[in-house]
Amino acid sequence: MSSSQVSGFVRPQTKLLTFNLWRIIFTSGDLMIESVGIDLVETQRIKLAMDRYGERFTNRVFTPWEIEYCLSKINPALSFAGRFAVKEAVFKAIGTGFAEGVKWTSVEVVNDRRGQPQVRLGRGIRNHIGSRKIIISLSHTNEYAVASAILVSNSTG
Repeated sequence: MSSSQVSGFVRPQTKLLTFNLWRIIFTSGDLMIESVGIDLVETQRIKLAMDRYGERFTNRVFTPWEIEYCLSKINPALSFAGRFAVKEAVFKAIGTGFAEGVKWTSVEVVNDRRGQPQVRLGRGIRNHIGSRKIIISLSHTNEYAVASAILVSNSTG
């Protein structure tokens, strides 16, 4: 029996992906992980908030670009849940909560040309983290969205 099979079940081959992420972070020699935030959101919870509070909810939590993007999707609640999870993970990674001028819309989740999610940060967060950067990842199923945020700095200073 190979190491990827246990009692007839095939274990997903995630070792390479995990190795590559850490290799990118650590072999560059310039980055140091300072903190990590993670969040898990039930998609149904976001859908209920949208149904109950409508635009009052979406306008308070999401930027106009995020709202337009999520509403263009087949299942908007899924996209909103993913972005909500990212915002929560970022707040946990930076450790401020809603102090120091930070609000929900201080974190905007955007996609680069390849579709990879990134965060655009408001002034309050940028002032707090200085030259440090935030790397995010998000994923979802029909029921849950999960996100992580890693606060990194240059190890040289």
